[in-house]
Amino acid sequence: MSIVSKNYFKIIHNDVIHVPRSWRDSAILDINNNTASMPIRPTIDSIEIVWYATASINNLAINLDDIKPVLPFEEWEIKAGWPTNAVKISSNEYLVG
Repeated sequence: MSIVSKNYFKIIHNDVIHVPRSWRDSAILDINNNTASMPIRPTIDSIEIVWYATASINNLAINLDDIKPVLPFEEWEIKAGWPTNAVKISSNEYLVG
């Protein structure tokens, strides 16, 4: 197997490209046609929570308006994230450990 390309996902808003300084724990959950659904954890304005995003596979772009918060950290946690892959448990539910 050979590498076809190397790149990264970026967030786009009003045609402005933003690449967060810190981008951890991203995992593609599903790919449907040209769209990937994924939890992402970019650091934005010092906020570290898990967001749900859909991204275009063709241009590796995530539209800012399509990002939704899904996993805020608890008051006793320093940050939110996951050490393992997500497991699909139904058509629209995933278990994230």
